[in-house]
Amino acid sequence: MAVFVEDVDKLSDSFNSVKCAAPAKTLCSPLSVTSPHIGHWTKASMGIKSWIYLKDSKAALTKLTPSQNGRITDIGAVQNVWRRLKSASFDYFET
Repeated sequence: MAVFVEDVDKLSDSFNSVKCAAPAKTLCSPLSVTSPHIGHWTKASMGIKSWIYLKDSKAALTKLTPSQNGRITDIGAVQNVWRRLKSASFDYFET
């Protein structure tokens, strides 16, 4: 459970960047060529797809939920925006 909470926290951080983020919260910094965001989102997408919702200690759903699909869509959308910004010579993107 702690791993899940940490993963969701990091995903939230990656979408709420600020220019002066705390050094320990690297995903709170703006997205750039050198930031860890893209690698994190690749890993997070795989993790989101593996989430299992339980009911009475058994898997309750057999396909991705709307919230899972939404998070995966959000990741893809922000990556697309970043590709466009990079091609327009932007150095960073405050997500």
